[in-house]
Amino acid sequence: MKKILNLVATFAMAALVFAACEPENNTPTPPTPGPGTGTGNGGNENEGGGQTAELKADFTFEVDGLAVQFTNASTGAEAYLWNFGDENTSTEKDPEHTYDAAGTYTVKLTVQDAAGNAKNVEKEVTVAGAVKAYFTATAKTDRAGKFGKIFTLDATGSENAASIVWDFGDGSEASTEFTVDHEFPEFDQTYTVKATVTGQGGDVDEFEATVEVIGYNELLKGGSMEADDAAFWTVKEYFMMAEDWSGETTDPQYVHEFGHTATVPAGGKGGCLRIGGESQFMQYSFKSTVYQEIEVVEGDRIEISAQIKWGENTVDNGLWWWCIGQDAEVLGDDGEMSGTILELFNYWAVGTPLPAWDGNLLGAGLPEGCGYGAASTTEITEDGKVVWTATFTGKAYFGFQLRSVWGNFWGEGVDYFIDEVSAKIVL
Repeated sequence: MKKILNLVATFAMAALVFAACEPENNTPTPPTPGPGTGTGNGGNENEGGGQTAELKADFTFEVDGLAVQFTNASTGAEAYLWNFGDENTSTEKDPEHTYDAAGTYTVKLTVQDAAGNAKNVEKEVTVAGAVKAYFTATAKTDRAGKFGKIFTLDATGSENAASIVWDFGDGSEASTEFTVDHEFPEFDQTYTVKATVTGQGGDVDEFEATVEVIGYNELLKGGSMEADDAAFWTVKEYFMMAEDWSGETTDPQYVHEFGHTATVPAGGKGGCLRIGGESQFMQYSFKSTVYQEIEVVEGDRIEISAQIKWGENTVDNGLWWWCIGQDAEVLGDDGEMSGTILELFNYWAVGTPLPAWDGNLLGAGLPEGCGYGAASTTEITEDGKVVWTATFTGKAYFGFQLRSVWGNFWGEGVDYFIDEVSAKIVL
């Protein structure tokens, strides 16, 4: 009987020590194994003890960002000690623990039965902060990423992402690389690209953006010729005086009016540039140059276009020059412009209202009674577009010069309207 009482006292003491093993610093002491207790993963069999065959250490867990809910799946256990792998512990049966940083941690659970027998199990737990998808899209070109079909899509800026799936928005096969070069099928199209990322904890996030694939780079600024566009253009004004057949010497009221809306060119889109004069009576012809600075690269093919319209009551002989040069003076001297790449002119049909030009030099696009001449570096494409090939690299002065050859023979006032001026790099 004395031996039995001593044995009971031993069990009671062991249970008491295990239950009170958590010191004030919240770092509990592991339970004291009973005689012959083994260690290791997955619940090692103990040698000795009364009910070791029923004792098993096991647990499951669910990850939500940095937080983990642990669920005890052990059998035969009455006491528990968790080591979360980050110097924190718990003696709760089903603890919840939040880690300070993303990573993979080795979590160890040690369990003990009433007889003092112990078993343990270890599992790796990966946690992460909330996943956040993000990517950038940069065109791979020789022109500072301004045009081209091939884009570098970079999602390495996504937070806490373990994997990714791309949807390029063009029906092509998806990719699972965080950085990928993708060639879109069509120029002048906008594609919606979506990146779906999965975090280390299994959570999912999406990021979507549009990618504009353009086949040209618009070099000019302010080509709409609205009122605010005047800031992008340099205007030079010149006069040529002819004989005053009427004997009058009225000074002309010469204008450059950006954002004019009373009369716009056919095909124009709102405000335009008005060039002319309100009281030019027979004796005056004029010449005006409008230009701005652009950057070109030797070999660039630059397509130029504009909408031009003579006033409704204008009967004149007009001349239009496209001009590009390395020196602004070639655009505005009094003689022939050395930077001329195209000359558009109306034949000498004084007294006939002048037609409008829509930028096309073929078919219906070229007004009847008008002609043109092109420099050797200028190509007229099959669809009537004007394309100039750059012969140098660096700053260029691009502009147009407009001339009223006879003033207005019938004294109605000479007005020209210019809209949709464009210089585009074409591939």
